Amino acid sequence: MHANYAYALRRVGTLGGALSTSERLGPWLLIDAGLGEGTFNIGILIDPPSADLDADLAQAEAWFASRGIWHLRLDFRSEADAPMLAAAANAGLVEWWRQPALLLQPLPLAWPGLPTLEIRLVTTPAEVDAYVSLDEAERDREFQLQMVAAALELEGFCLLLAYDRGRPVARSMAVVTGEIVGIHNVFVPPELRNRGYGAAITIAAIEAGRSLGAKAACLESTELGLPVYHRLGFMYEYEYITMHRSSFPVAP
Repeated sequence: MHANYAYALRRVGTLGGALSTSERLGPWLLIDAGLGEGTFNIGILIDPPSADLDADLAQAEAWFASRGIWHLRLDFRSEADAPMLAAAANAGLVEWWRQPALLLQPLPLAWPGLPTLEIRLVTTPAEVDAYVSLDEAERDREFQLQMVAAALELEGFCLLLAYDRGRPVARSMAVVTGEIVGIHNVFVPPELRNRGYGAAITIAAIEAGRSLGAKAACLESTELGLPVYHRLGFMYEYEYITMHRSSFPVAP
């Protein structure tokens, strides 16, 4: 699950073009999207940390500082990364948000469907536009279009749109690594919720993963999505806890 999560973050490291980069450093995967936005300056643990947790943490922060970045996020698994999570809290980082990580294994053999729903893989410029336009609250349309375009260029990524009688009603993204498919970016407009679209577009992403060899599915859920995913059979594995600094040093 965690390896899939790390792979999904690869698209973030492509967003800023020549300004973006990612690097494996010590136990970390560190990503600077080149956008100057803390949400997309990300560090996660890929390998076990050393015995000196404070030094490992300082190594990550120094990497970002060397790039002029003070606003960053570090994502930790609640159980596997608990020692480093505690070290981060002791060093003054605070919780930004958290999301439960869920697993569905094995995949069900069959799913119920919605007769009027058509699922399409996003491939054309018009479909990319529809994928982004589904969320009218998106603040930066050009940035979202860039995110979608970056995902389409990466191996194992599938973006899906659900149409009901020709109208786009839901979207999702599947990311396949090995035998697991990660489900991301599930969205249904508020006025169209509670009609089964969220479950249907999640199932579509799972099936896209199955077609590429996946035998299990994982995702990080919002509170809103938890009832839907529980009904589909997803079970809690751990939480991702995102930490950051609430105040930052003044750059010289």
